[in-house]
Amino acid sequence: MAEVELQQGFERCLSDSLDLIVGRCGPGASASRVVDVWNLPPSDREALISLGVPIFEDTRQSPIQLAGEVQSAELPSLTERGYLAYRIGRYWRREIGVLEQSGTVIGVPEYAELDVSFLNSSLAAFLEIAWRWNCARKILLATEDYEQLYENLGRFQDFVHRLDPIVSSDPRYAWWNGIIEGW
Repeated sequence: MAEVELQQGFERCLSDSLDLIVGRCGPGASASRVVDVWNLPPSDREALISLGVPIFEDTRQSPIQLAGEVQSAELPSLTERGYLAYRIGRYWRREIGVLEQSGTVIGVPEYAELDVSFLNSSLAAFLEIAWRWNCARKILLATEDYEQLYENLGRFQDFVHRLDPIVSSDPRYAWWNGIIEGW
């Protein structure tokens, strides 16, 4: 694929509606109606039901990329370290969960000596970023022009900061910065 076509594809990853991106860049783990009773902000519940969680890597064995897998229980299943979170998948050796009440997305590491990661201030923001990143990373993998690659990585990071400003203002929320910068 020519670099021009790749760039156009990247632009669509940032600008297309989420419905188009989910349809084009799936698969995703869908949520059952049990999510309706989860103690989350309504916008987060609605986003999870309508979008699901992307599956970047379909494996149950400690995936490096996001493997969406939404719990089917009514009560939070991640209860480690004093947190109460609904499990929505695994990413980079962490269980990904949504904190009860607030909708904050966290990553609980496999190893107790590692800190809990804060990913996004809301599930809706996490899902939008994750779906768009799933779309963009496929294009970035095919990009041979390194100048364009680094420019697009910077643009995606700027997009993340605009969508969820806490990612750039609170050092606890360094997850996406690390994913993008560690490309």
